[in-house]
This record gives sequence, C-alpha cells and structure tokens, in this order.
Amino acid sequence: MKQNPYINGQVDHLLDQVVDLLPDSPDLNLDDLTEGLRSRFQAILAERRSVWTPPELAQEWGVSPDKILDWIRSGELPAMNLAATQNGRPRYRIDQDGIDTFKRRRANHSPTPKQTRKRKPPADVIEFF
Repeated sequence: MKQNPYINGQVDHLLDQVVDLLPDSPDLNLDDLTEGLRSRFQAILAERRSVWTPPELAQEWGVSPDKILDWIRSGELPAMNLAATQNGRPRYRIDQDGIDTFKRRRANHSPTPKQTRKRKPPADVIEFF
C-alpha cells in the first residue's frame, strides 16, 4: 500500500486518542497494539478516498471512463477541472461529496403503487351470481 502522509497523520492522531483511553496495565503491550491498530486504521482510511479521477472511478464502478465523462459534462456528476488552461485538455477530479450527491440523486426509489379504484357497476345490470 502506498504511504500517504495525510492518512499517516490521521492514523497517528487516532492512535494517540486510543492510547490515552487505555488503562495503565503492566500486561498490556502497547507496541503490538498500536502497530495492529495502525495497519487497520490505514486500511480503513485508504478505503474512503477523497478525490478520484474519471478512470479510477470508472474502474471502481465497473463502467467505462467515457460514461463518467458524459455524466460530468451533463452536470450530473460534479467535478473540478484542474487543467492549466480552460481551453486545454480537461483534468477532472471528483471529490467524495460529489460522488455521494450523485449516488443520492441516482438511487433507485421505487414509485408508490397506484391505488386502483373499484369500478362502479352500471345501474342497469342485474347480477345473478
């Protein structure tokens, strides 16, 4: 796994908080505990990425990069263009908030079932059954 300084800083902060909460005990091996927690925290924080490129997001979702670009161009998927010039090749980056917004809008909401109205029997028909 690639080491990310931002994630490592977050992990160190979390570890400090956890160690402060632990009781003082001679049987407790803090080095083993902090090393195990460090690797677990890094894995958790690495799972939730903050910024994606269109090809990375396409691979994650199992769609083509062109589909991601279509959603960006149509305005459905919010993205930032980090290109050096506005007329050059776009360098889109999608942040996690934009992804969450897109997923909420595209979530499958089943429509409420229509209530069927019972037909009124015609007045001139006599039922024999």
